[in-house]
Amino acid sequence: MRLTTNIASVPGVGPRNLEAFRRLGIRCVADLVVHLPLRYELELAEQSVDGAQAAITGDAEVVVAVRGEIATVRAIPARTRRVEATL
Repeated sequence: MRLTTNIASVPGVGPRNLEAFRRLGIRCVADLVVHLPLRYELELAEQSVDGAQAAITGDAEVVVAVRGEIATVRAIPARTRRVEATL
């Protein structure tokens, strides 16, 4: 396979992937090699809140999913609607 090989000729690239690649401007293998993601997501195993805090380094923007039981909920009057929940 060469860098000039059409992306449609790459094994595993079907019609659905081909259309997605075309929308991104990826036409050949070379385009795919130099395509860099805007961001990536690191999925870690379920852990405690303390463990999650330890995994966060620097000033990284982080999205955290929390599983728990809601103890209380209250609406806070403000310009923008805000809800506070205690887990």
